[in-house]
Amino acid sequence: MQAGALVEPLSCAVHGIHRLAPEPGESMLITGAGTMGLLLLQLLLRSGAASVSVVDRNERRLAVARSLGAADVHTDVADAVSAHAERFDAVIDATGVPEVVQQGLGAVRRGGRLMIFGVAPEDARVSISPFSIYNDEVTVIGSMAVLYTFAPALELLRSGAVQTEPLLTHTFGLDEFEAALEAMQAGTGIKVQVLPNGG
Repeated sequence: MQAGALVEPLSCAVHGIHRLAPEPGESMLITGAGTMGLLLLQLLLRSGAASVSVVDRNERRLAVARSLGAADVHTDVADAVSAHAERFDAVIDATGVPEVVQQGLGAVRRGGRLMIFGVAPEDARVSISPFSIYNDEVTVIGSMAVLYTFAPALELLRSGAVQTEPLLTHTFGLDEFEAALEAMQAGTGIKVQVLPNGG
């Protein structure tokens, strides 16, 4: 089953949701609409989020986010904040891009949370105001990989609670490995798979 390739990333997303501890009725922003961002979107909606907005530069991925229930989609964090009329209860960065993390911090409301979920280079840095963190009581959360979450992820997939079809966009055979890399680098798909027995 090709959806099996999503067990490990979904396990990471489940762990991230445990770390974030969303409460029903909250407003959320996800930066990044790749595989992880779209899995997180679905989990946040299941957790009772009042709205989940998604930011990505790729319009095709934003269309998938909207089809999965995103309240609104944008290509820029500032536009998402303006459209929402206020900052968000929680922002999840699923890009690992330092500039986007910085923008996400500015989108968190007073008393809100910023979760760093995307993988940035080890030497990457962002600039923060310690006073703003203190004064606005913003919580910064890290979420790394899997922690006893394979079983819940398997159950979410088995029950159909998480949609996989929109995420599994491209399959290639082993002899098409270079084409698979090109599709991934071009951002034409979301989850690009190389199958031993062909696409």
